[in-house]
Amino acid sequence: MLRALWFFAQLAIVVCAALWLIYQKGAVDITWNDYSINVQLGLFLLAFVLFTLLVVTVFRIISTVLSFPGVFSKNRKERNRAKGFRSLTRGFAAIAAGDAKKATIYAREARNWLPDESGLPLLLEAQAARLRGEEETAGDIFEKLLVDKDAAFFGVRGLLKSSLDEGDTVKALSYAKTALDQNPKQPWILKSVYDLQIQNRLWEDAHNTLTRIKKLKAMDEKEITKDEVTLLILLAERDREIGNDAGFLKKIETAVKINPAFIPAVTRLADYYWTKDKKNKISGIVERAWKYNPHPELLVWWDKIAPEPKSSDPSRRLRWFEKLVALKPDNAYSQRGAAKAAMDCALWGVAKTYLAEAEKLQPSAAVFRLHADLEEQTTRNAVIIRGWLERAASAPPEEVWFCTQTGHIYDLWSPIAQPHGAFNTITWGNPNRVFVSAPVLAQWQDPLMIEKI
Repeated sequence: MLRALWFFAQLAIVVCAALWLIYQKGAVDITWNDYSINVQLGLFLLAFVLFTLLVVTVFRIISTVLSFPGVFSKNRKERNRAKGFRSLTRGFAAIAAGDAKKATIYAREARNWLPDESGLPLLLEAQAARLRGEEETAGDIFEKLLVDKDAAFFGVRGLLKSSLDEGDTVKALSYAKTALDQNPKQPWILKSVYDLQIQNRLWEDAHNTLTRIKKLKAMDEKEITKDEVTLLILLAERDREIGNDAGFLKKIETAVKINPAFIPAVTRLADYYWTKDKKNKISGIVERAWKYNPHPELLVWWDKIAPEPKSSDPSRRLRWFEKLVALKPDNAYSQRGAAKAAMDCALWGVAKTYLAEAEKLQPSAAVFRLHADLEEQTTRNAVIIRGWLERAASAPPEEVWFCTQTGHIYDLWSPIAQPHGAFNTITWGNPNRVFVSAPVLAQWQDPLMIEKI
């Protein structure tokens, strides 16, 4: 209804305009050689308008006829392009489903419909080749992608993934660096470069990359701190091996400053200070670490720098260990250390009190064995001694250094867990209570590459 009204309104406007032109007063004289024409002004204007409309219409018809081949070609290209992208969609869906046959068919269709495209069609062909198990063919296609400026990153990603699948971490690192050059602020690429540098034992490069990761916040803050301290220890040990004591000291002191409670860094710094006869510095770092992380290895160093016992002051050694008790009275290691010191001073009653408190805080085989030693040095009661030793044998497992990947137990912490060579996976705790994680690169997935489900 509204359309009909609008049509009649337009028609009325045209009729009114025509009538207005016709009834305009005046005349137009046209002289051409011997001919002379006198036309009423309104009729002349109407004829001029109609002539103009006729010329425009004819021009449009001619233009349409002349442009028909181009329009037809353009429409054909658009249809082919639509078919090509439909084939791409179906092809990637087939890859995700693991259907190599369909993926190959759709890849050929996409290539036929999109002959001028070099990005996604080549990527589909490469992925289809990988799905068929033709890694060499896939690699050649990924190499072709490197030539295309817009699609080069697809090629780098594909070659990186292939290198990882082949276990060639050196080549994978090269491709990862290329990818990072193209996308310097992509967290997952930066993290991949870092992991590969670790795999290739490039500690200094990894430390530099970790600094960039820290700025981009591409890893958990605690994980960054843990890795940073471990890398500093590795670099410090390398300096010490080549006799660069200044470099060793600078790096290990930085590691302790970053995490004053990390026992391996503290004990390494304590060992250096011991060679320089700096007992005061050892006591300082041990006390500071003890506040945050009481650990048996710290007891060893605390005992090593303890003042020499005097006959005139039999409790001197005990008072030295009671400093640790004052720092951490609710910790079993503190109580155990004081109990052992009391036994060394023959203060049996004091030792028994500390052992009872240690047992209350954390019953363990070490506490029960100390009870047995105490009885051996005092009552010599075989039954009681055997009872304590039996309790020690059935006591819950104590905390140890172990690998979070394998659960393997170690006597000492090391930045590299042997024999499998995992980086920074050794931690202090109970292996039965900690989740054992998989290696980082074993979990590695390229987030933009389509993988088989």
